Amino acid sequence: MMGSGRARPGGVGAVLVWGSGGAGIQAALDLAESGFRTVLVEAGAAIGGRAARSDDTLSGGDCAMCLLSPRLAECARNRNIEILTLADVLEVSGEPGRFRVRIRRNPRCVDSEKCDGCGNCAAVCPVTLPAAPGEEALKAIWRPWPQAIPNVFSISRVEGAAPCRAACPAGVNVPGFLSLFGAGRLEAAHALLLDRCPFPGTSGRICRRPCEKACRRGGGDGAVTVGDLERSVADAVASAERAPSPAAPSPVGEGAAGTRARVAVIGGGPAGLVAARDLALAGYRVTLFEAQPLLGGMLRYGVPPFRLPREVLDREIGALLPPGLEVRPSTRIDKPAGLLAARGGAFGAVFLACGAWGGRRMGIPGEGAEGVWQAVDYLRASNSGSPAAIGPGVLVIGASDLALDAARTALRAPGVRTVTLACLHGRGEVPVDGGRLALAAGEGVRVEYGLGPTRVNTLEGRVVSVSFRACTSVFDEHGSYDPLYDDAATRTLGADTVILASGRGVEAAGYALERRPGGRLLADPVTGATPVQGIFAGGDAVLGPASLPEAIAQGRRAAESMDAWLRRNAPIREADAVGLAGAGQRHPLPMAPGPAPAGPRAGSREAEEARRCLNCGSCSECGLCIAACSAGAIDLFQAPSESEIEVGGVIVAPEETEAPAWKELAARIGLDPDIPGLPAEPVRTRLPGVYAAVGRGREIAAAVTRGSAAAACAMEQLASVRGTLARPRSYPWERDVTDEEARIGVFVCRCGHQVARAVDVAEVCRSVSALEGVRCVEALEYSCSDSGLRRIKRRIGEHRLNRVVVASCSSRTYEALFQEVLRESGLNRCLLATANIREECAWVHGGDGGATRKAVDLVTMAAARARHLHPLPPVGLPVTASALVLGGGRSGMTAALSLADQGFGVHLVERSGALGGGARRPGPGEGAAGDRVSGLVDRVTAHPGITLHLDSELAAIAGQAGDFTCRLTVSGWGRVTLAAGAVIVATGPGGENGALAAKLRVALGEDGGFRPAHPVLRPVDLVNEGQFFCTAPHPSPVRERVLRARAAASRAATILSKPQLEIAGHAASVNPVFCVACGTCVQLCPYGAPVIGEGRKAAVQGVKCAGCGSCVACCPRRAITLRREESGTVTAMLDQLLAAGGGY
Repeated sequence: MMGSGRARPGGVGAVLVWGSGGAGIQAALDLAESGFRTVLVEAGAAIGGRAARSDDTLSGGDCAMCLLSPRLAECARNRNIEILTLADVLEVSGEPGRFRVRIRRNPRCVDSEKCDGCGNCAAVCPVTLPAAPGEEALKAIWRPWPQAIPNVFSISRVEGAAPCRAACPAGVNVPGFLSLFGAGRLEAAHALLLDRCPFPGTSGRICRRPCEKACRRGGGDGAVTVGDLERSVADAVASAERAPSPAAPSPVGEGAAGTRARVAVIGGGPAGLVAARDLALAGYRVTLFEAQPLLGGMLRYGVPPFRLPREVLDREIGALLPPGLEVRPSTRIDKPAGLLAARGGAFGAVFLACGAWGGRRMGIPGEGAEGVWQAVDYLRASNSGSPAAIGPGVLVIGASDLALDAARTALRAPGVRTVTLACLHGRGEVPVDGGRLALAAGEGVRVEYGLGPTRVNTLEGRVVSVSFRACTSVFDEHGSYDPLYDDAATRTLGADTVILASGRGVEAAGYALERRPGGRLLADPVTGATPVQGIFAGGDAVLGPASLPEAIAQGRRAAESMDAWLRRNAPIREADAVGLAGAGQRHPLPMAPGPAPAGPRAGSREAEEARRCLNCGSCSECGLCIAACSAGAIDLFQAPSESEIEVGGVIVAPEETEAPAWKELAARIGLDPDIPGLPAEPVRTRLPGVYAAVGRGREIAAAVTRGSAAAACAMEQLASVRGTLARPRSYPWERDVTDEEARIGVFVCRCGHQVARAVDVAEVCRSVSALEGVRCVEALEYSCSDSGLRRIKRRIGEHRLNRVVVASCSSRTYEALFQEVLRESGLNRCLLATANIREECAWVHGGDGGATRKAVDLVTMAAARARHLHPLPPVGLPVTASALVLGGGRSGMTAALSLADQGFGVHLVERSGALGGGARRPGPGEGAAGDRVSGLVDRVTAHPGITLHLDSELAAIAGQAGDFTCRLTVSGWGRVTLAAGAVIVATGPGGENGALAAKLRVALGEDGGFRPAHPVLRPVDLVNEGQFFCTAPHPSPVRERVLRARAAASRAATILSKPQLEIAGHAASVNPVFCVACGTCVQLCPYGAPVIGEGRKAAVQGVKCAGCGSCVACCPRRAITLRREESGTVTAMLDQLLAAGGGY
């Protein structure tokens, strides 16, 4: 809950700005420059909003990003702006002046402090996300745009695992595997499989493929054939490597055994193998007991070799076993508890993975007759090299993988002529893969459906046939197994051999352990712990007949639980089974190309199949970005975080009223998302202390105006705590380069396609690299981006540069930004030279090479100029903390009240004898306007910070921002001289604009209104620093007038709030030898800097000189020189151009 009322004294000198579009950026900059700590909260990955993402071309040919980039970089470099991206405002509580704001930071999955924006991660990412119409497709690890602030990559992830990955019991990263496979990175794809499934070649052949059943393409053009691709990549990688030795006993090497407790694993199937491997890698001394001669369990003795070639199984088991793991084959353990050290044995813990080797009886007469086999026994005998003797006519009863394997094995036995598979299920209901069933039928297995066996018929104790009854349904309406039969419909099938495949059971009667119904061992479903302390169980022994991925998962979880139990010697909880301490073994992801394995390629049919993946989970977690990031910035498992901050005011600045994030926030804090502002005060809301810079237009200029207006309201509220939390800008000690030889760094900007499409940037760099004094030449994608500025700063330090040349676009927009970089690097800001190769080269020349030749000439001359630059000390100009507002109408009174409420003095000048202006005559639909204007007049008249000057108008003005000298003409009184730090023009539209513009030395537009300093970024600033306007050339709605007035007040406050302004030291100087005191410079200077001093010679007041050069141009005796523009510098530039053979 938020309180109500005005801010109490002693509030917090900080403001939270939600939304970083044009309005949010402008509000944050105005507040920070006016002495307030600002927290800029953005739901997206970078600030800038919609305009930064668009490729719209604005006035002057600039794209939106070109205009916004310096503003964004200024936000990033301002010490009073804290940027929180990927952040949501969850709650705003407290009262005006002291709000508590709860913020959630969503995971970027990249450490912002470590990421250097190099882009290596995106270069190797195999996942391309779908793009919205008109937008460029991005990788799963992405940066919104090259100039993004912060210049950090982010990973797109969705909550929860992709359906295919969630369906895999072993947790195989299926999307990552498919992404790598589709990109042709077979070694990396294989390594990712091994991370969760150490049997990829085996799994690709026998897995039941739950991932494919969960694939979202399954309902359309068919699921991605993950199993086939898994098999393909495993075989391809294996063909490029030397095959490992068969899965035979491996001796314990010297010094290879672990140093921890001894652990016994009983059973060499997949569950036992995985558990033994994980425990051995964790440092335990592991002994693996296997009853059969070779390892593999049911993979070897239950799956026929035509489905699973033994060389594949041997290769993968051999690769799985780590050195030092002791294997004891042909060793049957009947009493596992006796192995425990607590009971006199040698092992600290035991894992039972004995499998399910017993067959299930059907409970029908005659099933014990000669010639009747359990399928598991038959397959074990056949796969052991001692096949059972069977007759020519074989009948297999069952509907499972076990039954199919038995039928297909029997079909290959010598002397067998027919094999029939009798299924309880109807056609289309058999619970096995349809492709495998069709394959068996194609090989010659006859399938009979809907038959339930009732008796095995014998002759002299040997099977001759089996009697069946018709099965009408297998499952009830709830899907439970409940077969129904038609006893009247019977049938008899002859057979010499019958193989029963109704399932497998656990043979663990001698283990003396608790068992579940059906013989399965009783064990915790999460940890695998049995009721006997120190004994764990998993795999088929616990689950019953299970799949390979389920067995792998059981072995992995059991190893984790055993490790936790052995380290703590305490009961296991679910939270304990999180990972092996000390194991940390992950398969490396190869980055070097290496020899490409034979098999599928990036353009092959298999790769095309892999690329059918829809990337449901966005990032596939393939791990390539982790290997590519030399900074170690990737953190795939970064979690959301919450924090609470305290601020004095809140500004909400959504770009679109329909944006879901804005609607959610508005609902949380109690605002109408469509019209949050009050009717007469568009940026104020019904919640005191909360201001809304909300609009429906796409124009950046309108958003900038709204942002400044909202900032003004926040400044009014928090005027008493201005500066309490602000941090002044600080720079390192300036390096003295006076006696150093020139060491020039040249940085050439490609500006995306703006410059590079017409200028050969590489040729420009090559041409200037041999110039005198040049020590470093580098091409930058965007020199104005945060990453570009940081690179310039880094090169200054690395090469100890003492001059810098930046060849980019207009210096009017970016020069101050580059000068700040020099100051941050310990150099005087006047040691910068610029060359405009965008507007003056790329934009005006075609692709015939003319743009490149001219760019070389311009950069060559800039380097020559840089050699002659010398440091100039800045000059501090004290600021007069009062403003002059011209015009006493609604706009002027609003601006005056805003500044006065912020604590600044205001001189309000009105040419008529009364305040109110045109607002005293309300237009259509403004019936109550007169009442509101009367209220404004009363407030202005009563305000102690406002001095009224009625019947007055501006006669002349001199000086510059922070120190204007203004002369007023007062009707019937004479003239009054005032001092002001800023000027706001708030006159109504009319013919007087021309005369006023001449006095202010500013231009008017074609519409008769004042021309702004920049029509988009500075819509209420005049071209002269420190002068602002809120008047419009045509009548405008009240809301717009109020917005512009407050915006102008906010911009003025950025000057008035400072004790002094720092002025560049490039002031003009007069050579008294040539000066004849003609006074031409005194008359023409718009800033009042030249004066006729002692000795009847002109002198220039440095604190007032703005370096415009007017006096230099007008002096008839050429007695005036502008520092940094001396004639020697210009001559050197021309000499260098001619020496290089230039002159385009």
